[in-house]
Amino acid sequence: MPAREYAWTEAGKASAARHGVTESEAVEALYSPQRIENQVGTLLLAVAGLADTARVVVVLCERIVKVNSYAILAVRPATPEEVKQWMEGTR
Repeated sequence: MPAREYAWTEAGKASAARHGVTESEAVEALYSPQRIENQVGTLLLAVAGLADTARVVVVLCERIVKVNSYAILAVRPATPEEVKQWMEGTR
């Protein structure tokens, strides 16, 4: 399967800035080998991954034209409960 491609939306950039997450952290989380992914319906994908800053970051993406292309809609640090789920899911 080819690698996924991600593209920033203005809403995604604003969300990351509002939550104090850098764009680099979001991209690192998306491609982290230590990540969990949840498909939400047919269009949305939620990814929780480890950034190089040691923070777990949650990224919400929406599928766009190509099968493996997604638009980044929202970004934020994981909640303590999500970090716990992430730790269990990446063992």
